[in-house]
Amino acid sequence: MTRTIKKQSADIALTPRKSDNFVHFRVRGNPTPKARPRRGRGGQFYTPKKTKQYETWVKASFMSVYEPVLDAKHNWEVDIEVCYTKWCGDIDNIMKSLLDGLNGVLWMDDKQVRSAKIALVKVDDNPCVYIKCWMYNKKEK
Repeated sequence: MTRTIKKQSADIALTPRKSDNFVHFRVRGNPTPKARPRRGRGGQFYTPKKTKQYETWVKASFMSVYEPVLDAKHNWEVDIEVCYTKWCGDIDNIMKSLLDGLNGVLWMDDKQVRSAKIALVKVDDNPCVYIKCWMYNKKEK
């Protein structure tokens, strides 16, 4: 059974702060890990539909709380807590789908993420993902 994005609604976990360098929001539902690109009939590669839908859902969840930031000059730190009801895949693929979902709304590209922490937590109900992002402050050499 697949869920469509239109049937889900964004739910804010915390009251958003009025800050240019910190955002936090919640994405409802079990996460969808990033799937490998598939080769189409013409030999071109494409992102599977389920992955694209989840990345769109992550964007919509962010946009329900914040205006797009589209920051190209700053780097970011990310703290993610995945609260899942059923096993949802490898931790690195989950993080990739979440970070890619924020491309074009929080940062230009997820290569701007310099530090990331992710935790998986098994819950009985109300699966969701809590995402906190703030500007990376450490000096780079």
